[in-house]
Amino acid sequence: MKKKISLLLAILMLVTLIPTAFAESKTVDAVKNTKKVTLDGEEVMVGAYDVEGYNYLKLRDVAAILNGKKCQFDVGYDKPTKLISIELAKAYEKVEGDLAEIKDEKAKAIIRVIKILVNGEEKEVKTALINENNYMQLRDLGSLVGLDVKYDAANKVIMLKSDAEEKEEAPRYVMIKSKLYKDTGEINKNMTCGTMDGKILTTVDAKEMPKKDNESNFGIGYEYQIGGEDGSITVEIDDKCLIFKEVKEEEKTEDKKDEKKEEKKEEASEKNIKVLKTDNFDELETTKLDAIIKLHDMFAAYTKDDYIVGGNAILDAIPFSEYMITLKNMAKLVGTDIYLEDRTVSKRIEEIDGKKYYVAEIKYANGSSIIQKLPFEQDGDNVTMATTAGIMALIAKDYEKDSILKKGSEFITTKVKAFHDALCDKNYKAAAEALNDLNFKADEENVKKTAELRLKNAKELGEEVFAKDYDFTFKEYETGVVCKFKYKNGASFEVYIGDQFSGLGTFVLPKEQ
Repeated sequence: MKKKISLLLAILMLVTLIPTAFAESKTVDAVKNTKKVTLDGEEVMVGAYDVEGYNYLKLRDVAAILNGKKCQFDVGYDKPTKLISIELAKAYEKVEGDLAEIKDEKAKAIIRVIKILVNGEEKEVKTALINENNYMQLRDLGSLVGLDVKYDAANKVIMLKSDAEEKEEAPRYVMIKSKLYKDTGEINKNMTCGTMDGKILTTVDAKEMPKKDNESNFGIGYEYQIGGEDGSITVEIDDKCLIFKEVKEEEKTEDKKDEKKEEKKEEASEKNIKVLKTDNFDELETTKLDAIIKLHDMFAAYTKDDYIVGGNAILDAIPFSEYMITLKNMAKLVGTDIYLEDRTVSKRIEEIDGKKYYVAEIKYANGSSIIQKLPFEQDGDNVTMATTAGIMALIAKDYEKDSILKKGSEFITTKVKAFHDALCDKNYKAAAEALNDLNFKADEENVKKTAELRLKNAKELGEEVFAKDYDFTFKEYETGVVCKFKYKNGASFEVYIGDQFSGLGTFVLPKEQ
C-alpha cells in the first residue's frame, strides 16, 4: 500500500539540500596512479588516482599511513551533522579495506565540494567520490593535516614528510572591478576597517587565480575597502586590515600560460564514446535495459503526487532512490518535473573509453530528460548507475550572458525584491523585466505560470504568499544567493540564484511549526 508523504516534510528535506546544491559537481575520468610514494624517506604502499592531472588519495588510506606520526589524524562520522569528521593529532584505527590495492586501471570520479568537520569546525573541501570512497587532492589534504607534499619529477616519486616545518602559504589574490590584487602582507595602519566597499562572495582553490569580481583564492565573507591612486585595496582578514596591490601585467601573462596548460589537460581527458547497438538486443541486454526502465517507472509511480523524502519503506527498497529524490526535488525547485509515468524511452549499448554500458534515455513532454547508464561489469556487490538529468526550467537561465554573481549581492537582492513586489501587483511584465536583469529568459507568460504554481503550493499548505508586508533576508553561499520573503502569517517565499541551476529556483515554505 502506498504511503503518501506530506509536502511539509518534503519541503524540509529540500531546504536541507540547498547549501549542498550550490556546490557544483561533475563526473570525470580517474586513472590508477603508478607513481612511487614515500613517507619520511620510506616507500609506502598506498593507492592513488590521477584525476584531472592531480594526485588523489583515499582519506582513510592517508590516515592509516600517518598513524603514529606527528601529523596523524582520525576519521569518523558526526551523526548530529551527518558530516565526515577529522580529529587532528589523534590516532587512527584501521578498518577493513584500508590500504587495499587499487585493481581498476580506470574509474569514474565525481568531483564536488563537500563539508567536513575538522576538530569540530566546519570546512569545505574538494573531493573525488570514487567507488563510493572519498578521495582528496593530496596537497589539499596535506595543508589540512600538516603533511608536507613534494614531487620528484625526474624519478616520478611523490614524497611525503610528516614532521614538516610550517609551510609558506600560497599567495592570496582577489579580483575587484575586473582588476586582480595580490596580498602584500602589509597592514594598513591608516585605517581601522570601518565602512567597507564590498564583500568577497566566491572563492577558488588556493593554487588558482580568481576570474570574476568579488572572488578570491582564500575564502569568502571577507570585506574590502578600495584604496586611492596607489592601486591598492584593503581586505579585513582575521581582524587585520591587509593591503593588496594590483597585479602587474607580467604576472597575469604567467597565469594565462598555466590556464592554457589546464585547458590542454582537459581536452586530453575527453571521453571516447561509441554507440554499439540501438536494436536487435540479445536476451541479457534486453533484460538489463528493461530493468533500468522498470526502476524508473517504479520510482515515478510512487512520486507522482507530491515531493518525496526518505524514510518511506517502499522507497528505501528502490535502488538509487536517494539520488533520484534529490533530482526530482531540484526539478520541482525550478518549476518542472522528472521521473514521470508519461515518458518515451530509447535504448542503446555504448562503449566509453573501452567500457561497455547499458543505456536508457528517457524523455518527458516538458522537455526534460534523464540518461541512465549501467556498466556491463559490476564491482562485486557494488552496483552503480550513472545518471545525467537534463532539467528544463520553467524560467530558464540565459547562458549566453556572464554569471550574474559578478554584479554582487546588492544588485541581485534589489532585482529579486523588484520581481517579488511585481508578483504582488500581478504585474508580470515588470516581474519579467527584473528577472531579465538577472540573466533569466523571462516573459509575462512563464512568470505568470511560475506565480500560479507557487500560489497553488501555498494553497495546499493553507498559506498565503505574495504580500508586500514582509521581512526580507538573504544568505550568500559560495556559488549563489538565497533570498527569503517572510510574511506576517509566518509563511515564506524563497528565491535561489546560483550558477549551477538551470533556471530560476523558487519555493514556498509554511510557517514554522
